[in-house]
Amino acid sequence: MLAVAIMEEMTNQMGARVRHKTATRLAIQTAAIELYEQRGYDETKIEDIVERAGVSQRSFFRYFPYKELTLFSDDHTQYLADLVLTAPQHLDAVETLEWAAGQLFAIPTTDLDRRRQAIRAQLGDDARVQRQLAYLHESLGNRLRDAYVQRLGIDPDDVTDLRPQILVGLYLSLAAEVSERSRPTEETRRLWLASLRSLL
Repeated sequence: MLAVAIMEEMTNQMGARVRHKTATRLAIQTAAIELYEQRGYDETKIEDIVERAGVSQRSFFRYFPYKELTLFSDDHTQYLADLVLTAPQHLDAVETLEWAAGQLFAIPTTDLDRRRQAIRAQLGDDARVQRQLAYLHESLGNRLRDAYVQRLGIDPDDVTDLRPQILVGLYLSLAAEVSERSRPTEETRRLWLASLRSLL
């Protein structure tokens, strides 16, 4: 009984730490976005953000090594890779991509997400934002490629099998269309799939 009680207490403590981290990260991002909207991105200093969020600068840098990272939501690249690995086994490679993208895009867009996107749009081709976007694309490409290598049973050292890289390119083309926001995400996904299948 003592061992069970100890395990329950450890689980509760771990849960509390996760909730605290999530709340702290959200407080920093919310404070940052509010200040960017009020003062502008360049006019907002990290000192201003931590004061409004009620955290230390050390806490800020623990969650956001660079200020521009506050302009992005959580990194879902590993989640997408995990979806590819756990997709129903009867799905072929393209169907797996379709299923995984559907699951990923089903995550609701929050008000904070929309506000972040609006600020990124205002910054346009700002090198700091573009650098982070390039990093996210590289991270996504590597994780998604590795997931497909595993799912398709490809030798990781086989550089002649380009299927994983082609699938990464397909997903990035869909993500680029969705990011344009010219039509609803689900409609964009349907059009993308219809066009892809017409090619296949």
